[in-house]
Amino acid sequence: MFPDLHESDLLKEILEKLSYNHTFNSQYNGRISDGTVFPVQITMSGILDQDGSLSGVICIFSDISRLKKSENKLRELKKILLATRMNLLALIKVSSSLVI
Repeated sequence: MFPDLHESDLLKEILEKLSYNHTFNSQYNGRISDGTVFPVQITMSGILDQDGSLSGVICIFSDISRLKKSENKLRELKKILLATRMNLLALIKVSSSLVI
């Protein structure tokens, strides 16, 4: 499910962020065994030893498919709303210029 850490600089990026601020947050496309791809939120928190060195990591993977669908729907609705607004403004402009 997780991207191949050895074929990219992802592992280096994760370790740098965990070492610097002890957290890592990102979104990736996960893949299950049947090949289905889905969006995943990855949250990692570093575990520090008594010297303050990174000694372990807690990792949470969350399927964010519904969140992404909702975000896409909101983008579509925003486009419709903006188009409707433009049409209303044009209608107001035309109607205000009519002589009665």
